[in-house]
Amino acid sequence: MKLSLHYLRSRSDERKALLQKLRNLVCHKNERKVCCARETGPIWKKVFSHDTAGGLFTNTEDAKKKNIHDDDADLFSVLYNLQSMRNNDGVFHFKLCYPELTQYPIPCNEWIQSSNPLLESSITGYAGIAVTWTQNGIGGPFQGLGLSPPSFSYNLIDDAPNHVNWYNSIGSLTYWGGSDTIPGPRLGPGLAVKKKELYVRYIPKQNIVVTGYHYQYFPWNQPNFRFKVQATTDVHVLFAPGDGEDGYEIVIGGWNNGQSVIRRGRQGTSLSSNIQTPGIVSPSEFRGFWITTEVKNGKLEIKVGKEGENVPFMSGNDNNPLQRNYVALASWTSNTATYQFATTTTTTPPPTLSTFTVEEGNETIVQLNNYQKSTGILVMKVPAHKDYSESEFMVQQESNTLMLKTGGLCQLADLPEYMNVSDMADNFENRQVDESATERKIKYVLKEREARYGSQKREELLPEARDLCKTMQLVKTNDFEVNETSYEKLARGEVAILENLRSSGGRRSKRGACLKFTACIEGGPQACGNRGWTDPTPPHRSISFHDISMTNFCINCYLQKFGDQCNEDAKLCLCKNMKNKNDLIACKVPGAVTTKIRLTEDIGRRKSETRVENTVEETQTMLYNKNEAGASIGISAGTLEVVMHAHPDGFWHEGTAYGGIIRNNWLMKIQDEQVCYISTLKDDVYPVDIALGINEIKTGNDETTEDDEVDTHVLLLDKGPLDTTDLHIDITRHCKNLEYKKFVETPITKTQSEDLKNGKPIFLNSRSDSNCELTTATMSQHSGSWRYPNTDGAKLWIHQIVHVGINVTCCLNSHDQPTCCQDKFKYYCECKDVTQATFKQCGEDKTKQVLFVATGQDLEGLLSSVEILTEADSGMYRSRQVDVGGCSGVGSFPIKTSSATGALFNDLPHVCPEYKDGEPSRECFKFKIDGSWEEGFNLQEALKDWGSSVVFDDWEGVTTAWWIVGGEPDGFQPEVWGGNPPHDISNEIKLPNTINHASTRHKPCIAKISEHEAFVTAVPKDVAAGSNFAWIFNIQSNTWDILPVTIEKRLGVSCGFLNTASGRFVVLAGGYSSSTTEIFDLDTRTWSLGPDIGVNLYGGSMVSVKDDQELLLVGGYSTTALSDIRRMDPSMSSWETVGQLTT
Repeated sequence: MKLSLHYLRSRSDERKALLQKLRNLVCHKNERKVCCARETGPIWKKVFSHDTAGGLFTNTEDAKKKNIHDDDADLFSVLYNLQSMRNNDGVFHFKLCYPELTQYPIPCNEWIQSSNPLLESSITGYAGIAVTWTQNGIGGPFQGLGLSPPSFSYNLIDDAPNHVNWYNSIGSLTYWGGSDTIPGPRLGPGLAVKKKELYVRYIPKQNIVVTGYHYQYFPWNQPNFRFKVQATTDVHVLFAPGDGEDGYEIVIGGWNNGQSVIRRGRQGTSLSSNIQTPGIVSPSEFRGFWITTEVKNGKLEIKVGKEGENVPFMSGNDNNPLQRNYVALASWTSNTATYQFATTTTTTPPPTLSTFTVEEGNETIVQLNNYQKSTGILVMKVPAHKDYSESEFMVQQESNTLMLKTGGLCQLADLPEYMNVSDMADNFENRQVDESATERKIKYVLKEREARYGSQKREELLPEARDLCKTMQLVKTNDFEVNETSYEKLARGEVAILENLRSSGGRRSKRGACLKFTACIEGGPQACGNRGWTDPTPPHRSISFHDISMTNFCINCYLQKFGDQCNEDAKLCLCKNMKNKNDLIACKVPGAVTTKIRLTEDIGRRKSETRVENTVEETQTMLYNKNEAGASIGISAGTLEVVMHAHPDGFWHEGTAYGGIIRNNWLMKIQDEQVCYISTLKDDVYPVDIALGINEIKTGNDETTEDDEVDTHVLLLDKGPLDTTDLHIDITRHCKNLEYKKFVETPITKTQSEDLKNGKPIFLNSRSDSNCELTTATMSQHSGSWRYPNTDGAKLWIHQIVHVGINVTCCLNSHDQPTCCQDKFKYYCECKDVTQATFKQCGEDKTKQVLFVATGQDLEGLLSSVEILTEADSGMYRSRQVDVGGCSGVGSFPIKTSSATGALFNDLPHVCPEYKDGEPSRECFKFKIDGSWEEGFNLQEALKDWGSSVVFDDWEGVTTAWWIVGGEPDGFQPEVWGGNPPHDISNEIKLPNTINHASTRHKPCIAKISEHEAFVTAVPKDVAAGSNFAWIFNIQSNTWDILPVTIEKRLGVSCGFLNTASGRFVVLAGGYSSSTTEIFDLDTRTWSLGPDIGVNLYGGSMVSVKDDQELLLVGGYSTTALSDIRRMDPSMSSWETVGQLTT
């Protein structure tokens, strides 16, 4: 299929079309049965396409009928058959598309018109539906297509048929705008295109073969019936109240194809005289007819005419009309008639379509109106314009319904008393409003959010309203009118204090001398719509109303008129204290809200094979605490307790406007576990929004069900102990005498959640390491669930199932290297051996990782000291003497220096200083197993002012290779040392830019990111740069991959690699006069800002630990030398101080 079907045909349409083709293949005659299954809905049919790769049409006849059995051909047309493709309203529903114009969201014009563009140059009955290009070929409004007169000789059809311009050309006979292009839509000078496609939407006509005088019935209650028939004689059509019943019989070509008549009843009383119609039907071709049945002044008028003629050839009247809900088809005795008509199972008459056009500033706004008289539903669609989203209004008088769909939200309100739906529809239809000379009146309407509806409440709505809002939130609103000043104040985000218009007819409500007002603030999308009519009294002025609405949060607030007259409840909501959304919500949301959830559990099958279900009821209680420490919500849901709180000075829990970022404001606590898990709320989660949403759900629903929920599953990962300073009082109240721990929330699948529930381990955070894969095995200690409002879609709740996990690291072998885990990671269990029984044993720490720190600077000058640190159970790093293969004491480094590079090389720490005795040094020293130092090897070039390095396990066959950057005078040539004893294996590797090495501040930073790749960042020497350059070097291909430059210029930056559950990242920290962090996502290749360090820092050392799951930032310089050890965990949300160097 060609691209354009992407715009026009849904999958269900394609399926219907395919099924119909299959049905046609098995169609056969049957004396009493309709031989083909009936199509139940309209389809889009391609009737014309032109791709200039196939050239041009030869002439207009060629453009009418070309490659009719191949709609993928470059030149295709079935326009010759267009007349048979009118819809049930007798009009054409067109869509003209340009597949090349992909810069437009929908590169099509869609409209209806009554005139046939193959036969008529005058365009009539136009109504736009979705018009992308609003001009026709002569600069006027687009009004459809018409037949181009032969005198112009350019084409068959275009949008200005009586003018020489021929835009939106159909059947082009010559090129325009280029050697292989033809006219497209008019936009400025016009668009030249190579491809175009024209579609018609209609219900396909199927062959219905009947033999004899045996009526076949079809549901039909529309006033117009159009059909084609092929017969020798005796075409019989019957309109009846019910299936199989008698009714009005129309005979065409009876009496041997000589006469026609209208009767009441089969062979019944004639309602017309017998009309002479010799040869009216044909045995060799299909001929078209139309029949209308319409009640006027209590009488039924029946008219019968020929296709293409407006004047009936036969008419009849009945003073006692019968219902007409079915149409039936027959012939006579042994005669056969083959009918074609757009069969449908619907009994709904077609809607009345109209438009309402207004000018707003420089924009022309076309409102599309659709009125279904049988249901009394009027739908008004307003396109997006100015600050208003696309809006769709649905109104119905009988149910008192006003529905507004806009901005991803549906809002249900009571229909205002001043709205008469049928009058509005009539005036739209009859075009009584002179839009150019209309008196415009504007109404400003506030839509106060009251409740949110779930599945049970939606079932009480009109089916059409349910369908309109089936994919989005539905809130119940209380609508009231305000003046323009108040509306504009709200639009600016301010609180507006209004007279209590909501409940007292526009008058202030009094409680003694305590006056009640309404306080509102903006709380959702804005929309606008139009309605209008002509005043029936002289001078018959046209009046239109422009309704502008805004969704709001509103409360009652109070004013003490004389003295202290308000009670205690009213004093909590004094109007003078209503400054922002937080203040309003504090008054709107009650202190406690309990919601009920009714669930159906499937408890399996019994021997009878009948599925057994059990209904259970759950409750969840929210406490909203409006305290000085910041508004908080506490939620109790079975075994799980959740506490969240905001900033004490405002609605938002983050931002400088409210005193800066707050952290550790989210508690998750599961009963029976003696731990409180604490984290920081995500940027887009606000407790007051959750409180308001829960209150709306409670207000709108007595109970909710599983149909109102979206299940999600998360795992809480323990990230170590927490500093409990400055925790919110509502968190500490829940956690008396309990342990505090930090947590990270990790999404998991439903299958993983079920495995955890059933005591099975799941595996997370897999990472490849040569031929092995280290991964995290997790099991659930405890679980629970809670519900919070869903902000995306129709369902009310996000039902979050929470597991608290414990982890061990295990190893996965590859198929090619079945002993890899034993060879490379012998201290880890293999993942296949991790079970509930072995979990604890596999989690025992069999190794002791140490942090090795040598040299530096303090207040007294350069250092030669060495420290070995280990992580205590508390998560803090402590300096201590340890047994390193027999080492009982650690010797100082041979040289005092603050500028050196080091690595674990040939299984021993090696350090290369930049200076010795004041002179540049080429010496590199190694730390021996007995705790002493000795010279290892000499570099080719001294490091001088700087040096950075990284070790690879294998470099061109050399085991353990140390890549050192910084010795070459011009800052261009690195060195590579490998083997044991070490030897120079440098090759033709050159840095991609000359790197500035004027001082330690300019030194580059290198981090290993895989077994054969390193990340490098530096400030170039010979290029003016406002940022650091960055690359990835691949030792296997000896290539440099240029990366985006950093956000900030960072001199003396520290860098390291993290491999987390959410991806692979390089972290840059600090730089001269910088305390910020940047994070580079290696998968998306983008930079983003990370957490602040808390102090300007440059020249620090960064190392990846715990299998690249954490980073340690050690030492560095600020205004003086620093001794802090800082840690970043996989969440990358903060730097935490986890120790101090002692020297």
